[in-house]
Amino acid sequence: MPLRKGAATLTSFALFALFGLSALSGCGKGKTPARAAESEVEAAVSVERVEAKTSASADSPKAASLARGAKVLLRGASNGFARVGLPGGGEGWIPAGSFERRADREQRVRRTAAVAGFTPQPGRVTEPTTLFLAPDYGAAQYGTLEDSDDVEVVLAEHDFYGIRLPGKILAFVPARSLRLLPPAHQALAKDEAPPVPGLAPHAAPPHVVAEAPAAALQPDAPRPAPLEALPADAEAPVLVTRVDPRYPDFARRANLSGDVVLRLLVDTDGKVSRVEVVSGAPGGMTEAAADAVRKWTYIPARSGGHPVAVWRVVRVHFSIDGKDKEKDKEKDETPPL
Repeated sequence: MPLRKGAATLTSFALFALFGLSALSGCGKGKTPARAAESEVEAAVSVERVEAKTSASADSPKAASLARGAKVLLRGASNGFARVGLPGGGEGWIPAGSFERRADREQRVRRTAAVAGFTPQPGRVTEPTTLFLAPDYGAAQYGTLEDSDDVEVVLAEHDFYGIRLPGKILAFVPARSLRLLPPAHQALAKDEAPPVPGLAPHAAPPHVVAEAPAAALQPDAPRPAPLEALPADAEAPVLVTRVDPRYPDFARRANLSGDVVLRLLVDTDGKVSRVEVVSGAPGGMTEAAADAVRKWTYIPARSGGHPVAVWRVVRVHFSIDGKDKEKDKEKDETPPL
């Protein structure tokens, strides 16, 4: 599986927010060394190799060449670049997305440990895509994947799939760029417990919802109320079937775009049993989004070893830019791994 240095595209504004006002003000005259040191943030290069420039421009001369893992000190930001203290002394500018802050790395290590026991489900990349080290388009990048690359998927988080790379590195790819494949194992036996959201060894193939345990099907068994949020030791539901909404004809002709926010109930069988509108969009987009989300299926959430129903919040985005584009994003209201 080839990995290449990913492109860095975070905006200057996002970098400004990352470092804060104190980081930028450290560049001015009259700042004492002690105050400047307070604004430094420890980080490490996350891509295979990056060239540090002498200024915040891709056309400026090279100050240094840094390999993955090289330690730097973040001191400011401008024009999509971060001003960093270099390992051998001096300063340079590296692109946004080419480094990982120490705090982010620690969070990634914890997330990796949480899914260490999950058996992966196979997946296949459907288009060239960037590898991120967190489920966020502004996160540190690790490299790239090519069309038709096979990967090991261990979880779904927001609108990303978490995949396990060689060396037990947990990375994330946009869900739209990856297709889940049926695992080598057969579907569950009728009396077998459903898989956990780590895509465990007997995970049902995509588009097939695992059956609930026989005990859960007893008509007289009391049914617990759906959870608004999962307990800390629970396992979140995993999206396995995603249906894109149809762009309404009226909205397309009127060049309308917008976001639809829906609250949906993922039941113990992994199906979406209820959909509530939190905020809608005009031109039939609300109805189209709700119709699509009702067809989504999940590996159900689990708590205490049993499947549980839980509410989720989903944002479906409609936009037109020369051609129809639909994107959906799931907002996880449960505690992060």
